[in-house]
Amino acid sequence: EFPSMVGEAQRRLGRILSTEELKILLCIYRYLGLAPEVISILISYCIQRGHARGVTRMPSIRTIEKEAYRWADLGIETMEQAAAYMQQQLQLQNGIGRVRRLLGIGERRLTAGEEKFVVTWLSWGFGEKEIQLAYEKTCMNTGGLKWPYLNSILKSWHEQGLTTLERIEAGDRPPEKPARSAAKPGYNVQHHDDALSDIQRAAIRRMLENGEE
Repeated sequence: EFPSMVGEAQRRLGRILSTEELKILLCIYRYLGLAPEVISILISYCIQRGHARGVTRMPSIRTIEKEAYRWADLGIETMEQAAAYMQQQLQLQNGIGRVRRLLGIGERRLTAGEEKFVVTWLSWGFGEKEIQLAYEKTCMNTGGLKWPYLNSILKSWHEQGLTTLERIEAGDRPPEKPARSAAKPGYNVQHHDDALSDIQRAAIRRMLENGEE
């Protein structure tokens, strides 16, 4: 199995592996006990993850080894588990890439802290439109991209349950002011259909008798 696995790895990576690299691959196969088909998916995942992050070169065997230990810690042992994890993570990486371009970062790879912010926003259920609105508010208030400020806006929306653009716009709308009464404070207004009291009737009668309007 191992020689055929080596051939598959070299084909995917596009180069002949050195003796040291073969030792690392053998360690993944023998020590971690990953099946050849799982290792094949692992290598494909590392390649595609790099492309999603804007990296054009092939991953090193050390990178593949590091990810293999991570898979072992996660309990990924079967081909089905490996394929499901790969699909989930690549969707996440594609989302990170879209947010990176939305924020005007271009092809620069995000730092670990920046990527952690983006992963958190996506896990809260925010899409590109919601993140873009928060980004615009950040630029208007701070003059540029300030990660903590942008995160505080999205965190506030998340805590209020405002996860869609429609809910955010409705939630950010200032409350309507109560309609002002035409009457001045401290004065009672007599409506046309209100019953007159005896005192009011007497006052009106005196006004009429005195010729007052």
